[in-house]
Amino acid sequence: MKYAKTTIAAAALYVSSAMAHMVMNTPTPYAFATLQTAPINGDNVVFPCAQSNFDRAGIDNAVTAGSTMPLRFTGSAVHGGGSCQVSITYDDPPPKDKSKWKVLHTMIGGCPANAVGNIASQGTDANGRPDGVQCAGPNDTECVRGYEVPIPAGIKNGKATIAWTWFNKIGNREMYMNCAPVTVSGGSGDEAFMSSLPNMFVANIAGECTTVEGVLNIPNAGQSVQRDQEPSDAASGTCPKGGQLPVGDAPVPSKPASSAPAASTPAASAPAVSTPAASAPANTGGIFAPGASTTTTLVTVVVTETAAPDSPVATSPAESPVVSPPAATQAPAPSNGNGSCPAGSIPCTSPGAVVCQGTTQYGLCDINNCAVLKAVSGGTQCSDGSIGYAADYPGFAKRSLHRGLHRRRLAAAESF
Repeated sequence: MKYAKTTIAAAALYVSSAMAHMVMNTPTPYAFATLQTAPINGDNVVFPCAQSNFDRAGIDNAVTAGSTMPLRFTGSAVHGGGSCQVSITYDDPPPKDKSKWKVLHTMIGGCPANAVGNIASQGTDANGRPDGVQCAGPNDTECVRGYEVPIPAGIKNGKATIAWTWFNKIGNREMYMNCAPVTVSGGSGDEAFMSSLPNMFVANIAGECTTVEGVLNIPNAGQSVQRDQEPSDAASGTCPKGGQLPVGDAPVPSKPASSAPAASTPAASAPAVSTPAASAPANTGGIFAPGASTTTTLVTVVVTETAAPDSPVATSPAESPVVSPPAATQAPAPSNGNGSCPAGSIPCTSPGAVVCQGTTQYGLCDINNCAVLKAVSGGTQCSDGSIGYAADYPGFAKRSLHRGLHRRRLAAAESF
């Protein structure tokens, strides 16, 4: 396998036969035992999903609108990380038309790892795929990250397909994609809301634009954006350039629920490739990695204004200044025209924002300006629109993403 324009240190990592490209293992993908690890090439690995087997039998990935969904990976060839998206479609089978895929969340940089090149393997999963070292903390590098992906309250209920797409930072210009069947509950069924979401970004395959090495600022980012590294304008290549990102601390990834390898079938892999029903209790969790037996760390979501939802071209910084989202408050007042919220929820003013009720309860503000309250995890507290450990992160409540000015820089071995 050959890669262009890599550093000498990173290039050495690509020659190992023990390396395996990344695959999503949670939510459980279609045909996980035979899932392709190669990028989409238009020949034997096709768009969408890099596969043609979309049998849902025996796979039950429950997703709750207005909550979060765990996202986990297997593999060691992380290509220095990159940028990722999570999208959804309700078409069955998953469509080749990218406009039928709607973006739920975008990760700029550090996905699925913050690494110089590829990372070390530590054994294999049940299907023989080499598995990389899993991150154990928010500042860990050279390891595979896990995420808690926010699911908008306005999405439709019913059977759907979730896609993870990845544009690698180092190496050949590629697009990776895995898909998983899900069943959505608790949504609004609002077609207008679904139409307002941007289309999935597609690149580096036949008929599409081509990126360049570096951290890609995905142009179709949507309103739920997580930034872990500073993007490079040059990485856009022939693709539309992404819009401005919010100024603030880079969010940290959550710890994977388990570093145990995923099993080959959903039934056998429940401990490692868990579904929300099995490993993410709906009424007790907060926004932490479910099921972790050791310390679990926080993932923070940045909400920002982006370009028009269905346009692949984002506005330039001169045309669209940074719009910082309003900070959540401890006791938000009802917005104009909000009316009353259902029992167990409180009014809020900023859809998508984390809302605190005291320090022991939180909710995600939905499109009806209501936040359903849930208890935070033990040992944590909600303050100033963020959730953190009271003991381990005593200063966290004061370090709001919306007001922070610090930006994480990459290690000296990396270049933008």
